[in-house]
Parts: sequence; C-alpha cells; structure tokens
Amino acid sequence: MEIVRMLPLLQCPRTGGSLVCEADRLVSPSGETYPLVNGKPILVRTILDWHLTPPPENKISRNIGEFKPGNRYAGPEAVILHLGSGDVPSHDPRVISMDVLPCPNVDVVCEAEALPFRDASIDYVESGAVFEHLYDPWAAIAEVKRVLKPGGIFRIDTAFMQSYHGFPGHFYNMTPQAVETQLAGDYDLLESYVPESSSPLMTVTMAIDRYLGYLTAELQKKLLGMRLGDVLDEIRRDLSPGSPLLDGFDEYTSRCLAASFAVVARKPHDDASRRATLRQAGSAAAETRQTLVREYYTRRLELMQRHHEIGYYRRKAQEKHGGTLERPIRSSAALPNLLEQCRCEDLLDADAIRASLERFQVAEADLRTIRDEWIGLYLADTP
Repeated sequence: MEIVRMLPLLQCPRTGGSLVCEADRLVSPSGETYPLVNGKPILVRTILDWHLTPPPENKISRNIGEFKPGNRYAGPEAVILHLGSGDVPSHDPRVISMDVLPCPNVDVVCEAEALPFRDASIDYVESGAVFEHLYDPWAAIAEVKRVLKPGGIFRIDTAFMQSYHGFPGHFYNMTPQAVETQLAGDYDLLESYVPESSSPLMTVTMAIDRYLGYLTAELQKKLLGMRLGDVLDEIRRDLSPGSPLLDGFDEYTSRCLAASFAVVARKPHDDASRRATLRQAGSAAAETRQTLVREYYTRRLELMQRHHEIGYYRRKAQEKHGGTLERPIRSSAALPNLLEQCRCEDLLDADAIRASLERFQVAEADLRTIRDEWIGLYLADTP
C-alpha cells in the first residue's frame, strides 16, 4: 500500500500522535521524526542500522510465494495488515505489508510491539512464522487488539516444534495452549487448528534434515544407509554431548537443536542502586538500553554462527578435495576468546554496549571474510 493511502492510518510509535509527511520524513506534532527510505516509513522507536539497510538474501523471509488473504474474514473494503511479511509480495491493494526489516516488498518498517497505526483502524491482521521472533509477543498481542476495529479478526500462525531459526532473533516457541490462553481473555476464539503445511511429519522432516546437515559426510552416509530402527537404537545407546553421533556439532549447532537450554544468573550485589540508576535515566533511555541489550545478544549469537560456518565449510572443502588443500587460509581465533574480547562489562551503560557492538561488528566481519574464503575453496573444482 502506498504511503499516501497509509498516512491517515499511521501514528507516532513513541507518542501515539498524528504524522505528517515533510519531504523525506514523517513528523509528529511533538517533533519526533522518522525517515522515509525508498518511500518506506521507518516507524520504529529506536532506529538501528538494520532498520534502514535492506537485508542480505540469506536473511530475507519468503516462506510463501505471495500473500493472498482469504475473503472469509476480510471483505472487499477491508484494511488488511500482514504482520511480519518478510519479503513476501502482495498484489492485493487492501494489504499493508509490515516488517522490522526494510525488505523490497515491505510497505512500512515497524515493530509488532509498537504498531504505528491508529486505534481501531485495521479490519484484519494475519501473522505467520513471526511471533517466535518477537522479544515481547504479549505486547504485540495487545497492540494487535488496539489497532483492530470492533469485530476485527486476528489470525496467528506461530512456531511450536521448531528448532532455532531466523533473524534478528528467535525468542519463543509457543504451545497451542499458550496461544489460546493468551488470546482467550481479550478475543472470541473462532478456530484453532494445525495448518496443512505444519503437520507432525513436517516437524520430523525439519529436525532430521537439520541434524544430518550438521554431520560429517562419513557419519551422514553411515546413518542414511541404516534402517530407521537401528539408527534409533544407536542414538539411544548414547545421548551424551560426547556421542560420536554428534560428530561435527559445535556450540552454535548444539544450541539450535537442543531439547532444552540452561542459564545460570546472579542477582547483582548492588541491585537497588542499579534499579535507581535505571529509574533516574527515564523511560526513553531505558527503552534505548533494552534495545541495545537485545542487539548485544543477537550479535553474540551471530558471532557463534559465523564461527560455526567457518568450521562447516572447512570440513566440506576437506571432504570434497580429499583433505589436501594447498591454498592457505588463516585460522580464526577460538570462539571463547572472541566472545571474551567482545564482552560488555556493564550492560547498564548504553555507551559500553555500543562499544561492545562495534567490537562484535569488527570480529564478525573478519570471520565472514574467512568463511567466504572457505566457501570459495569448497566451490572450486581444484583445491
């Protein structure tokens, strides 16, 4: 949907005030400004670089060929919000495509937790494979209710039995019971079902494909040549992290497919003073800091992923070329050392977090260069 048609529906995500278009930006009466980039309004509360720069191909979601909302719940004059559209196109003039990334087919860049739409302005909201990636899905559910007209419809399709995936983060998987109970207090539930594309067989297929993809070629070939019952027996004999059936796994891949995950945390000795510092900084500063903290842990995981990719493509190149590689490629630093170098000493200090993010950016770029060299060697006809 074009900005001219959307503008009467939009509001400032920080204050809720109206917005007017001035040249290459939108402005609220209280002075908040939001850029227009390639005609797309960037309506997020704290604008980061990745809100402004189109994402690379490997981070663009196109889980369906085209978004075609059914007319069962959305009439011909309806205003339809495709929440978390990725780069899925829609040729329906009723549709507003929104995402947190400025993909080519997105109409407005914004956050689901702070939708920049007026109260009771939308007839139908549909979201698929999005809510597991939201830092605060409960806030997003409340925002959807706020922008829906009385009688408006919300259709949510979200991850349950799926491994870690997606960018800029994967925070929550939800059981059917969780979604139903979260919605039941504020909505009249009309349907609850398993979509055709998400049958139990899809869960099994996704898990097996991903598991096999992380293994060495030798182990993968061995397992694919065995009967299913024999494979299961071999797995059950040793479920420990040191099992030979996890040959090829590292910290990142183990996190992606783990059955559960443990975190140990300590209450700060100076907890009262820390809380006082946050209160004194004000809500805007606290919101900025929280955004930076999320970015910090996203970049930390991304560094693990780059380190994993180096090992993966190095192994693939060695398997393809028989282990004899004449072209020298420098080694990356050990992952624990890299994480320690980039670690932020004080996550209460926004400037300290920004400095840490810069270190992550430098380290990630270096790992990406090494990874790309291994990819080139893997794709080459001769080593």
